[in-house]
Amino acid sequence: MANFYYTSYKQKILLASLFFLLLYLSGIQVSWGQGQESWTEQKSGFTVASRGIAALDAVNENVAWAVAYNGTTGSTTSLNEFTRTTNGGTTWVKGTIGTEPNAVISNISALSATEAWAGLWGATATHKGIFHTTDGGVTWTKQATALYAGSSSYINWVSFLDANQGATGGDPVNGFFEVYTTVNGGQTWTLVPTANMPAALTEEYGLTDNFTRNGSNLWFGTTKGRLFRSTDNGLTWTVSAPFNENVTLTRMAFADNGSGIVAGVDRTNNNLMVNRTTNKGTDWTGARAQTLGGVSPNDIAYVPGTISTFVAVGSFSTFKGSSYSRDGGVSWTLIDQETHLDVDFVNATTGWSGAFTRANGDGGMFKFSGNLAQTVSGNPLNWTEKTNVFTTTNRGVRSLNVLNDNVVWAVPYNSTTPNTPMVEFVRTADGGATWVNGSLAGLPANAALSNISAVSALEAFATVNADAGIRGIYHTTNGGQSWVRQSATFANASSYVNSVTFSSATNGVALGDPADGYFEVYTTTTGGQTWTRVPQNNLPAVLANEYSLTNNFSRNGNTVWFGTTSGRVFKSTNNGLNWTVSAPFATNVSTTNTAFADNGTGIALGVENETNYMLISRTTDGGATWSTPEYQAPGGISANALVYVPGTTSTFVVSGSRLGWNGTAYTTNGGLTWTLLDQAVQHLEVAFSSPTNGWSGGFNKLFKFSGSFAGSLTGLRDEQLANAVQVYPNPATKEFSITSTSTTRNALVRLYNMNGQLILEQPLPTASKKLQVGHLPKGMYILHVIDQKKVGQQRVLIQ
Repeated sequence: MANFYYTSYKQKILLASLFFLLLYLSGIQVSWGQGQESWTEQKSGFTVASRGIAALDAVNENVAWAVAYNGTTGSTTSLNEFTRTTNGGTTWVKGTIGTEPNAVISNISALSATEAWAGLWGATATHKGIFHTTDGGVTWTKQATALYAGSSSYINWVSFLDANQGATGGDPVNGFFEVYTTVNGGQTWTLVPTANMPAALTEEYGLTDNFTRNGSNLWFGTTKGRLFRSTDNGLTWTVSAPFNENVTLTRMAFADNGSGIVAGVDRTNNNLMVNRTTNKGTDWTGARAQTLGGVSPNDIAYVPGTISTFVAVGSFSTFKGSSYSRDGGVSWTLIDQETHLDVDFVNATTGWSGAFTRANGDGGMFKFSGNLAQTVSGNPLNWTEKTNVFTTTNRGVRSLNVLNDNVVWAVPYNSTTPNTPMVEFVRTADGGATWVNGSLAGLPANAALSNISAVSALEAFATVNADAGIRGIYHTTNGGQSWVRQSATFANASSYVNSVTFSSATNGVALGDPADGYFEVYTTTTGGQTWTRVPQNNLPAVLANEYSLTNNFSRNGNTVWFGTTSGRVFKSTNNGLNWTVSAPFATNVSTTNTAFADNGTGIALGVENETNYMLISRTTDGGATWSTPEYQAPGGISANALVYVPGTTSTFVVSGSRLGWNGTAYTTNGGLTWTLLDQAVQHLEVAFSSPTNGWSGGFNKLFKFSGSFAGSLTGLRDEQLANAVQVYPNPATKEFSITSTSTTRNALVRLYNMNGQLILEQPLPTASKKLQVGHLPKGMYILHVIDQKKVGQQRVLIQ
């Protein structure tokens, strides 16, 4: 029998837990950002230890109802207990429904402090059906209509729009989901005709409390990856499939504007799956394996009154906590790492999350503190569109080189036929006020320009792929009016040149695919007058069918990295003369982007060949070692490009153009958390020369960065300065005492949350300082002592 409580609410937790246990055992780490949002613990009203919250319904800022379950025995012991608050959670009062203690309460749908409906499933007919209270749960009356009377019936949820209009849903009976509606507060319930309901699949069931409502719109999920939807309070239904039939759809939430998020567990591999929609579930962006900001979602809730803000909560091990998204689920920020079970919000400032009671009866409920109506980023960061760039239409940007505040070179491609070879370029010498369009004249029609590395407004180097004798490195000293092919590099019949990069007018590296059994790499110290191929002994052996990708490299000073189609990253610390290799990903992943900061912090992005899922891995030592890869699109962006922002400690920007996953995002902590700059805008390449100067390539336009990353985590990290600074006590509740043995009078103390937002800034004119933090939300912060453009950094905890 598949329609019992374990198959419903508890199976949801079990399936998700299996996946996250696998992740935990494999060493995946999830880092988090702490903003001004937090939770205040409340007593749930239950005095027995380990009473959990199975379902929660928040009515207004004062009233909320919740259903209990036994957190010690889980599904083996059901409960008929509930709890209620009428004073904003200051006190919660417990109660029971019926006289059968082991009856299952599917959920409670409340209208006020006094009136509510509950779905109940017990061993006897007396305790099966919809129960109604008008006195705050003191008494409950079973509604008379004989619904859920069949031997295979099972009630999963009940929901009321107002005092009259309601709907309730159960598992399939005779091939169709058993759904009833009422227009008189439940005095009579009417079964939805099978003509109004898509047929159930074989072995398809619902889950307890696995539904959501927004106005007259109702949704419920199934064990076959499907989502049923009604726009008329349950009278008629349609179905969509955000997942395949191997996925149990466990949770969903929908905003007023149609944005929605669904989560499920793939039973074949225990992967957590997530999908998004912008039109109430008619269409889906594409299922992917990912967490919601590092949270295993027991529940997801839309925040009423916001455009597309959602909160997710979870309870499993390392992946417990709560997170929020202000962009329809594209990117997530972790609030905390406490145990959370179920969540519901009234508005942007009021919400509750259920937890477990402790042995002394404390805890069991959290109340939200903060404001989720704020904008995605409080920083004045944005892009200014520049449409004066291209003189020809249908142009995208393949390569972008931002040299300084004035000089930018870019390589376009035909956006209508992207594989059409082209040798066009554009450049500006006045910060984008005017642009010069040009091309490498005289080359055959099959010649293709890959990238440009500029050293000034007039001098640049370019890579061209074509037939032997044409293929190679080209050089201009007059702003692209004329180009000269340099020495006969990449002359092998199998040669393919991917990129060229110069650190100065004389020192350069050219990168290609394998030829003669090893990667074809050249170096020059003469500005390209002579190029020397790197000997095979100076390069790690190439793997079978391993290649690099066009423009798939990064440089920081004399250190150069490039990624391969076998999940590896090659690295040279001496401008290309000698190379080592590391493997942030498995060999079935193409390393598509890399970027590295001055301090060795780095990020690698990859795409899994079989699934096209994006992965991220991070390093703090220049790529010698890597974190375990995570399935993640940084900031919800399907990355075209990733760059480090020079002059910052660990700030990176990612850009993307894929529909549903396009826009730009940034991180100020080396990829641990991401914040959207914009979304639903197609960005191709991106490049920065400083914290205030950056460009992004779009279609038939470029975007110029406006703002400054200098206010967040800037300066060169200095370990000696960090060691000279002592912070105590740590953790602290009210204040940190800061002492330093090596700072000057001009030193500053800055406290950042884990989103990279500056929370406090105070001078450190003497050797000691007390920093008052008692007014700040609990959580992890980054404390910086900044002196003479150096940064001493420590993590501190406020509790």
